[in-house]
Amino acid sequence: MMNVLLAGPYPRPGGMAGTYGRILDNIRRSEVLAGEVSFRPLELTLPADGGYLRRGLVDAWRSAKAIAGGADVLHIILQYENGVYREHPLLRAAQACGAATVADIRAGRLQWCVAEKHNRVQRWMLADLLRSSDAVLVECPRDTSFVREKYGREAVWVPNVVRRSELVRSTPARLPPGDDEPLRLIYSGRYLREKGILDALAALARLRPGSRRVEYHLTGAGTDALVLDAIRGAGERPPPGTAVLDHGWDVPDLQGLLASTHVFVMPTYLRSEGHPSSLVEAMAAGLALILSPWPHLADLVPEEGAIVVPPHDPDAIARAIESYASDSDRLRAAGRANRAFVEQHLTDAAVHPRLLGVYRSIRTRRQGQVR
Repeated sequence: MMNVLLAGPYPRPGGMAGTYGRILDNIRRSEVLAGEVSFRPLELTLPADGGYLRRGLVDAWRSAKAIAGGADVLHIILQYENGVYREHPLLRAAQACGAATVADIRAGRLQWCVAEKHNRVQRWMLADLLRSSDAVLVECPRDTSFVREKYGREAVWVPNVVRRSELVRSTPARLPPGDDEPLRLIYSGRYLREKGILDALAALARLRPGSRRVEYHLTGAGTDALVLDAIRGAGERPPPGTAVLDHGWDVPDLQGLLASTHVFVMPTYLRSEGHPSSLVEAMAAGLALILSPWPHLADLVPEEGAIVVPPHDPDAIARAIESYASDSDRLRAAGRANRAFVEQHLTDAAVHPRLLGVYRSIRTRRQGQVR
């Protein structure tokens, strides 16, 4: 049995929540990995614990202490927003203690982050981390080529997934809605203007009079006052024939909420967009999609599963909503295509054999070194 420390931002007072929490939880509970890999959580510090220097020292100490307690591998989820200031010393501390390391980069457009977001120190840290880790994982397939060309090593594509056991048990959304039902839209994730939330809200006011009623559900959180005020205002004064409902972040049954809706709307223009967990969850629920293009879109969504609209275009979003509302066959086909795509490509059963291969390769190399 290989003992793996799974490191990430476990929110307090305990348990996992949020995007990174779901990634960690899907790995920890994967049926593919069970029996060969034993996971222990390594709780990392949070911004409330102080600056990067203090948090980095605390995390490095926690890592060394946990490895001394019997861990073979440190598998850490890297968040590009933190600029690897914490992650680099953490992985180096683990290596100094004799543990193998897996750098799992959930960075979206890694190439953009390196070229435009990171400063010189951050770029050096990332390069050293990528070259020194025993394995590198990326969430988007095109980033494997970038890592190979830029850093001279192979990376393994491990996209965000849903657990197959949960997918089999779940009931997909019922498409199309009944004659007396509204068309229910949903967005799940961070409340950022770059995710197209303001454009989606503006699109509601552009729907033609007499169209099918529309509900726009949102679940997530954020700190952008402009977005929060817009959601609140639309909830209190929605355009005629529509309703806007903000469920907040802590939804007891996210799967059930998704399955009660029909279309996932994310006309994103976030420059670092990669493979959002919320998108996978919406596709698994059998929802149709309204999206804006980003570099990884074609690798992650079937062509028939989405209406793709230009960014910053509420009129195009309104037309896409009306298209789904008036064309039941298109709506139904999109939802089925998305769920089928997840079943085939984005479950732990489909993806985690690659991760198991990474762990097995590390174990084989370490056994060879011992001999």
